[in-house]
Amino acid sequence: DFIKKFLGENFNIVEESVDINTQLEYLEFSHRNVQSDNLPAPLTCTEILYAEHTDITDRRHALVNLAACDTVESYRMLEKYAAECPADMTDWAKIALRESRLFMESSLLEQKQVIVATGLGGKENKLRFHAVFRTKLNQDFTEFQQNVFKREVEFFVHDFGGELEEIVFKSYIASVLVLMPITKSIKAFLPATIEEINKYGNFLHTDIMMNNVKKYTFDEIEKLLNEQDKEKNKEIEL
Repeated sequence: DFIKKFLGENFNIVEESVDINTQLEYLEFSHRNVQSDNLPAPLTCTEILYAEHTDITDRRHALVNLAACDTVESYRMLEKYAAECPADMTDWAKIALRESRLFMESSLLEQKQVIVATGLGGKENKLRFHAVFRTKLNQDFTEFQQNVFKREVEFFVHDFGGELEEIVFKSYIASVLVLMPITKSIKAFLPATIEEINKYGNFLHTDIMMNNVKKYTFDEIEKLLNEQDKEKNKEIEL
């Protein structure tokens, strides 16, 4: 299909959940500060990372350069640092480790590897999505409705070749975390699931919030849904 033709077979889905803005910041910083024909020695970069009074910019310089070294030595150094680095460097260390792995794979396979990164990450050939469902008229899910919802969502996720990671209910909201194959259309999965669930009482709203950038808290979800409802009410008044 289109995705496979576009990406080919040599693609890697990033498993870690890292804020998309942090990923963009890393890539821009790396583009500005890495000179592939003039890389510092891996040991020099490591000394900077572990030095007590090194500021965050110098640590970032060391990380992006270490990631670009394309050696097993530099990869092992990054692996060690990512496991024990300060909290303010965790996301950058994860991205650097991933980039280092990608460079090595490209070099060993003698083929360019495509990296697929989203805010919520993924697993193997699947991307992680956060989906938010709601009941009609914002009425709390009953126990029967929760059981129907869980059963049907689990069935359709597996039928589409995905993995169900989490379903959490709060009042009239159902928060769902799923892994779906990159080659499958998520748009086809959603209507089919809702249609089947609504055969058991027609209680589920057809509007869904879904993204692969961030997992929203219930407070954030309620705020977004309230704003959505206000906009719809304005349209009706017009």
